[in-house]
Amino acid sequence: MQVTVVNENNAVKGLTVYGDVKMAVGLGVTNNNIEYWYVKDGKREVLASSLIRQGPVQLKMAVSEDLQVSYKQGSNKWQTLTPNKEISFDALSPWDRSSRMGLHFLGNPEEQAVFKEFKLIYQQ
Repeated sequence: MQVTVVNENNAVKGLTVYGDVKMAVGLGVTNNNIEYWYVKDGKREVLASSLIRQGPVQLKMAVSEDLQVSYKQGSNKWQTLTPNKEISFDALSPWDRSSRMGLHFLGNPEEQAVFKEFKLIYQQ
């Protein structure tokens, strides 16, 4: 799944795979920073981050047996973020539900997330 985040503010804007409100993983932009984050039992932890320049940024999450997250700006190559610890992707979903994917916003009500070019691509 891929998306372009267009605007800049303090809110976290990006992609997520989640099981429920207390279990999720995502990749987001906040100000001039990319965050690869994980929520377990309702506690949010940043697993990796990287500074970026101002302007639109493309985010990508690829799910297979594990999760790969990357970003790029303009015509630059995709940059992979490696987490500072392993996470259990299987633990995201309660036993009676499957994981869901989508856009993510975490911020104040007066802030906005402006996305464009959201893509969900299935590959065998």
